[in-house]
Amino acid sequence: MNILVTGAKGRLGRRLHSLLCEEGYNVYAPCRKDCDWSSEGSVKEYLEGKQVDAVFGLASYTNVPGAEKEQSACYRDTVETADRVARYCQNTGTRNIYISSDYVIPLLRGERSGVYAMCKLEAEKRTTACGGHVVRLAFVTPEQVHWWSFVNAYTLSNRWWVEKAALALVRYLKLPVEDVPKIANIGPTSPTTPYEMLLERDPSHPALKRVVRSPQEMRALIGYCSPADTRFPDIFEV
Repeated sequence: MNILVTGAKGRLGRRLHSLLCEEGYNVYAPCRKDCDWSSEGSVKEYLEGKQVDAVFGLASYTNVPGAEKEQSACYRDTVETADRVARYCQNTGTRNIYISSDYVIPLLRGERSGVYAMCKLEAEKRTTACGGHVVRLAFVTPEQVHWWSFVNAYTLSNRWWVEKAALALVRYLKLPVEDVPKIANIGPTSPTTPYEMLLERDPSHPALKRVVRSPQEMRALIGYCSPADTRFPDIFEV
């Protein structure tokens, strides 16, 4: 099979690319200078003459707090990117797997959330409207953890370390298309906070010395706060 990974140079994309190659797939993994997924012309030019069996849609705006000030950039890199890929897959009959986030969960419950979450939810809608599938993931990377100066214990999530998230996507790809729901929430069955994750993996990390226990304290620190609860309503087993 020929697999296309958009956003293949990102934190999850690099792990997924490596695992897919180890499994024997032929993987297209362009960087942004090779293909701008928000540009219809760039997408057509890059895909010209290529045979693609499935797409993992990872290309997206990634600076969650920055999205509040860079709303047009977040919309372009998240919604327009997903839309271009979804239309290509619909027109060519290619399997489309869009990777979304647990940040959309509060919106689905009717709660307020930020621009990043709103763009992710719109990208989901564009994907499913064109016949694609959505996988919601929540993960943490060693690169992120390296820069942490505090951790929070008031949010709940179904967060994984990135390596497990990449493995889950490979397992998901192998499942028959007819056996997977249009939108799958994939993650650990026991909700974990960033504090719990870091305590397990790196108990000497200096960020554990400062634990943020309320939305008010987090907002005072960095100007925004995460949703209080992003637990998936159910977990799709892979």
